[in-house]
Amino acid sequence: MNTHILSARAGACARSATDAEVSISRARIEDAPALRALHQLSLVTLSDGTYSPEQIHGLFATRDTAPLEMLAPGRMHVALRHGFIVGSAGWEPRPIEGQPGAHLRSVFVHPLQTRQGIASMLVRAVEADAMAQCACRFTLAATLNAVPLYRRLGYDVVAPGRLDLGGGLAFPVVHMARSTAMDQQGGTCELIDTEGR
Repeated sequence: MNTHILSARAGACARSATDAEVSISRARIEDAPALRALHQLSLVTLSDGTYSPEQIHGLFATRDTAPLEMLAPGRMHVALRHGFIVGSAGWEPRPIEGQPGAHLRSVFVHPLQTRQGIASMLVRAVEADAMAQCACRFTLAATLNAVPLYRRLGYDVVAPGRLDLGGGLAFPVVHMARSTAMDQQGGTCELIDTEGR
């Protein structure tokens, strides 16, 4: 795959010296093909041999990483740089132990745009979006190479897992979770500050 291909999007992104000219916005339904291409490129390149070609093909053949049910209600965000999509993250409502929760999905960054804080910006954006809709607990299934990132963002390992790809093939992941603290006065959720522990 050509890692020099970025996903173009109409319109220039907001420029700011403080965020390295990266802006976060809600993905649009018409972004879906570009997002899927970005997701595959990111996993193939950044997994660095963690997964076999068969596992990667099986994952994208059995799971839509830019589904309409996430795009239509605005639950997927994209990172834009100079009008190009360079990353994404989404979430879906999911009750967790009887509490309103959110399951994070499709956190990907273009291979040429890594180590610039983009993934962290995207995760925080979807967390804030989910909390605005009353989610107070978060879960995700991390790729093996992404576990250190989520640890830095305050997620704890719950258990190893495997996504069934059919035909006896599986995709290893690590289930992780993060909770929020409830503001007793205002009744709003605030993330527990566990970064840097």
